[in-house]
Amino acid sequence: NETVHQLVMTARNEEIFRSVVGRIGSPQFVNALMAAYATGNLSLFELRVASFYLEVKDGKLTVVLGFGTHLFFVTSILLVIFMGVPISFLLLKASSASQYVTSLLFIGFYFLFSWFVGKDIRPILIAKRVSKKLQYGTLP
Repeated sequence: NETVHQLVMTARNEEIFRSVVGRIGSPQFVNALMAAYATGNLSLFELRVASFYLEVKDGKLTVVLGFGTHLFFVTSILLVIFMGVPISFLLLKASSASQYVTSLLFIGFYFLFSWFVGKDIRPILIAKRVSKKLQYGTLP
């Protein structure tokens, strides 16, 4: 009877976890994530977004950002910065109305590109914040 009850509770927790977080996890991962959420230091949004980078080590939830993640993060930021430099010079050097309009179109493209790249690096920033909250308990 106890085994059946434990199986039902585990299945219930896994189903709730899958519907809330959007991915399947082992019972250890589900329990560690629930324990991290129960502390009140992490929001459900943070856990959902960072879940791709979360792992359970020694029964504790940890954030694992690999070399590729850091490389992607730095490359994306540098790409946005180095694209902004020539576009700002276009705007500063505009002498006629057509050059000004063209530079404004480039700036519009630059903001759309920055938003697109930023959408990809936001989960990494959130995972870093979750890592600090898991390590230190909370952030000021």
